[in-house]
Amino acid sequence: MSQTSFARWHQDLQELLGLAVPPVGIAFTDGIAAGVRRIERTKPPATADGRTGAVAASCVFWIEGTREVFATLAEDHGNCSVGSLTHGFKTMDDVAHNADVAALLERGRRCKALWRSAVRQGSRRDRGCDLVVPAKAGTP
Repeated sequence: MSQTSFARWHQDLQELLGLAVPPVGIAFTDGIAAGVRRIERTKPPATADGRTGAVAASCVFWIEGTREVFATLAEDHGNCSVGSLTHGFKTMDDVAHNADVAALLERGRRCKALWRSAVRQGSRRDRGCDLVVPAKAGTP
């Protein structure tokens, strides 16, 4: 798909769905392509259950993905059990007893539904890298 077609497809999708911000896509790749920036931040000390990552929760990457193309590694999602599970970086057995999972389940019905959805989506991936692509980048 050409860059022009890709950009037009994203614009059509945004208009059709009435999105306030452009859609963001991710790809699971074997490595980081030349010219793509990796999210690198100082990680905080690990929590009691061993979690630490580049951001407080993997959802932060969706927000940042509206602005630029970048790559993350599994370790960047390490502070967020839901993100690690849904991206396939960790299994249910890896995260089930983490404090953030317990906090999520204590929050009520909506959070439990989010967790069940994450569990259904989660599957171990053989690729260790995410490529985040905002629509305005115009590149697949």
